Amino acid sequence: MPLLARELPLHHSHPLHPATARLVPRSSLAGKPRRRVPASSRARVRVRASNSDPPQQQRSEALGLCLAAFSATLPFLGRFLEGADAASRVPLPEGSRQLFVMSENLSAAQKEDVAWASYVLLRNTNTTSVLIAIGDVFCVRGFWDPPANTSKYAMIEWFKSQMQQVGLVDLRDNLYFPNSSDSQLANILPDGVLSVFVQPVLRSPDLPNGETKTEGVILLASNANYAYTEKDRVWIRTVANKFRSA
Repeated sequence: MPLLARELPLHHSHPLHPATARLVPRSSLAGKPRRRVPASSRARVRVRASNSDPPQQQRSEALGLCLAAFSATLPFLGRFLEGADAASRVPLPEGSRQLFVMSENLSAAQKEDVAWASYVLLRNTNTTSVLIAIGDVFCVRGFWDPPANTSKYAMIEWFKSQMQQVGLVDLRDNLYFPNSSDSQLANILPDGVLSVFVQPVLRSPDLPNGETKTEGVILLASNANYAYTEKDRVWIRTVANKFRSA
């Protein structure tokens, strides 16, 4: 019966003779391949290492991440609260002129009140053009397109005639055109206007029949869509009421 050949294990406790070493397969001489640690195991090791950090360090890292996230969202939050995202501005046309004209026959106190009101309306809202017409008080400020080469008096009379034609003299309720100017107001408004808000100034109903009389209006125009929020309109009404007769 033939004997099965049995491969003897190789023990290399002593260096092999060079001639013998050539007969041994390279796979037998090479060491065993290193066992690769799975990525999940390495991740668990890192997690255990991070969990071993002091609680104070972990809280500091979490606070830093929260502050970074808040800093990134702060500009968007500010624009949301101010309503800036709702207002898409367009450049003013080159033909628009910046004016500041008021009636001549005003007292020093009236001029001061009109200058203050027109300034804060331009400063605190998305407004480019202001018109105040309340009784004898008349003022236009900001960017407008009146007829060229006209005197101050002729310019004021032109604005008054335009207001008379569009029916702003006897206005009882406010008007708001958030994304386009009304065609009836196009003749008085400068080019490039996208939003218009008109707030009437009403006298207190102290007449015997309780009828409310219109004393005048404040007209605001903007080169932005949806320029006046509800908060803006309430504040504009408050400014207009300062001109209301007692």
